[in-house]
Amino acid sequence: MNKMGTNYSKGRMYEYKAIEELKKQGYYCVRAAQSRGVADIVCWDINHFRLIQVKSVKNLHSNWTKKWDEVKGLVELPAPVNCRKELWVWNRAKMEWKKEVLTE
Repeated sequence: MNKMGTNYSKGRMYEYKAIEELKKQGYYCVRAAQSRGVADIVCWDINHFRLIQVKSVKNLHSNWTKKWDEVKGLVELPAPVNCRKELWVWNRAKMEWKKEVLTE
């Protein structure tokens, strides 16, 4: 498998991991296939709407700034007042999420 296929498969795996967590919280979720848009996951419940960009890094400290730059399009996207934009970064070293609310 080429590197692109491997990166895509890993990215998809973390997106599904995030969706699983969101569904446990009562959200309905849709994954943007192939991540062509600014949000990887769109989810909602009766009161909230969330747009989430999912990333993964080996070491959160060395890669955080680069990942932040990649979500500029999500931050600038017009959205309803009840929409929260978020960046979820999976830290592979610690096996945990770093969740950052970009806008509320």
